[in-house]
Amino acid sequence: MINVPKKSFTQRIRSYVIALVIIAIYVWAFAGIKFNGIQEMAGQITASVWHGLLHPDWQFVSAPLDRWLNANFHMGISSNFTDADGEDLVAKLLQTVAIAFLGTFVSAFLAIPVAFWSARTEGRDKTSWLQQFKTIAYLALGIFTVVLLIWGFRLIFDFTAFPKNLFIFALILWSFEALLILVNALVKQLTRHTIFHSKSTNGKFVLTLIRVFPEIVLALMFIKAVGPGSFAGVLALSVHSVGMLGKLNGEAIENLDRGPNEAIIAAGGTQLDTLVYATLPNAMPNFLSNTLYRFEISVRSASILGMVGAGGIGQDLILSTQVRDWPRAGIILIGVVIMVTLIDFISGQLRKRII
Repeated sequence: MINVPKKSFTQRIRSYVIALVIIAIYVWAFAGIKFNGIQEMAGQITASVWHGLLHPDWQFVSAPLDRWLNANFHMGISSNFTDADGEDLVAKLLQTVAIAFLGTFVSAFLAIPVAFWSARTEGRDKTSWLQQFKTIAYLALGIFTVVLLIWGFRLIFDFTAFPKNLFIFALILWSFEALLILVNALVKQLTRHTIFHSKSTNGKFVLTLIRVFPEIVLALMFIKAVGPGSFAGVLALSVHSVGMLGKLNGEAIENLDRGPNEAIIAAGGTQLDTLVYATLPNAMPNFLSNTLYRFEISVRSASILGMVGAGGIGQDLILSTQVRDWPRAGIILIGVVIMVTLIDFISGQLRKRII
C-alpha cells in the first residue's frame, strides 16, 4: 500500500489564500471604477455606427477613378472628394503604410547596435581593476556624447537654451554608475559573483526608458517639435520601434549558440571575425523576423497616430466620427481591417520562410 504523504496546514490553505487574494484584487479594482450607467443616446449611436458599416461611403474609395474620368472623359461626376487630390481612402491607407514602413526601416538599422549594447553574453567581463577604470572612462565618454546629441537636438528644433542642470544630472548619473562598477568589481573579487553588468544593464535601461513612452505620446511630443503631419508620425514610430526591436534583437543575440564563435577564436580569429562570420549570420534571420513583426504593429499604430495629427488614415477617422459621418467612418474602418489583415498575412508568410 502506497503511503501518500500528508500535506501540512500551510500547503493545504495556500491555494485558498491565493484565490482570496486574487478575488480581493478584483473587488478592489472594480470598486475604483465609476459606472454612471448607459447613456440615453448609446443605442442610437450604436445603430448609426452599424448603419455606417453596412452602408459605407463608396465615393471615398472611388474618388481617384472619378477624378480620372472627369479629367479625361468629362464625365461630370460630382462628390465631396473629386476636387481634392489625395483625399480618398486608398491614398490615406498608402500614406499610413508609408509612415509605418519608414518608421520601421529607420529603426531596424538603429536597433542593431543598441541590441548588441543591451545583450548580455558570458565570458566577456574583465576582472582587472585597470579594465574597470577603462569602463568608467568609456562610460563618461558615452554620457558626454548623449548630452551633446540632446544639445544638438534642442538647437536644431529651436528649443530653449541648453540647461545647466542637464550637465549636473549627467555627472550624477556617471558618478552613480562608476560607483556601481567599482562595487561590482569588489564583490566579484570576493565572491566570484557579479551584481551589475555595465554594458548590458545600461543598454537595457536605455531601451526601457524608450519604451516607457507610447507611440501616441511620442507623436504629441514630435508634433510640438516639427509640426503636425506624417513626419511626426515617422519620428514617433522610429523612436518607439528602436526600443522594441532593440529588446527583441538583444534577446536573440543572448540566445545564440556560441559554438561557431568559439571555433573561430580557436582557429586564431579575432572578435571582429566572430561578429562578421558567426554572430551576424546566425542572428540575421531573427533580426528580419522581428523587423517584420514590428512592421505589423507599426501599421496598426500608424492608423491611430493620425488621430492626434501625425498623418495617416486616423485623421480622417477622427474627423468623420466628430461630425457623425458614420458612412465615411464605416468605409475607413473596413479599409483599415482589410489593410491590417493583408499585411499580417504577407508578413506571417515571409517570417515562416525566414526562420
